[in-house]
Amino acid sequence: MKYSGFKPTGFDNHIQIEDRENWHIMPISINRDTESCITLSNWQVCQDMMNKANIEYEVHNFGHWACGWFEILLVSPDSQDFVEEIENLLSEYPILNDEHHSNMEIEKDDQSWESYGYRDFLSGYNDIASNETEEHIVTLLEDMGKDELRSIFDCLDGTVEHSDYGVSYHGPDPDFTHLLDCLLSK
Repeated sequence: MKYSGFKPTGFDNHIQIEDRENWHIMPISINRDTESCITLSNWQVCQDMMNKANIEYEVHNFGHWACGWFEILLVSPDSQDFVEEIENLLSEYPILNDEHHSNMEIEKDDQSWESYGYRDFLSGYNDIASNETEEHIVTLLEDMGKDELRSIFDCLDGTVEHSDYGVSYHGPDPDFTHLLDCLLSK
């Protein structure tokens, strides 16, 4: 698609950019709320591919009433074949580089665990502690490092979900018997 026909949504008007109306739009964009590792990875990998191939492109940033801002990649008119290649790759498989995507998910997972995942895990046990022994176990958990807690979360067969909205952690319902088994196995 050429930029001259671009509107962010059906509710928006085209914003003219002098000398760029005949440039092509890459089929990847990001906005303020982009959390998807697939989108973020493709955004970076696509730019890396263009840099490696010496493709002339520009990142254009726009304010927007719905999402705050968004960015698109405009590619020079003489690189239509490259744009079509990326479109074809993405139509066959949604990820441009599996390794880059996987590394990004691992990094995002680690950041999310550090930021809030471990607290959510702890609060699940804190909320159900109903006697002195269970409260003592929760205190032991609170004294552990985040890496140790992650190891226990994994031992409890907790799962991690990456979505367009970020990272979420899902463990089995808190159960002190299973928790003790994991603690004793360490």
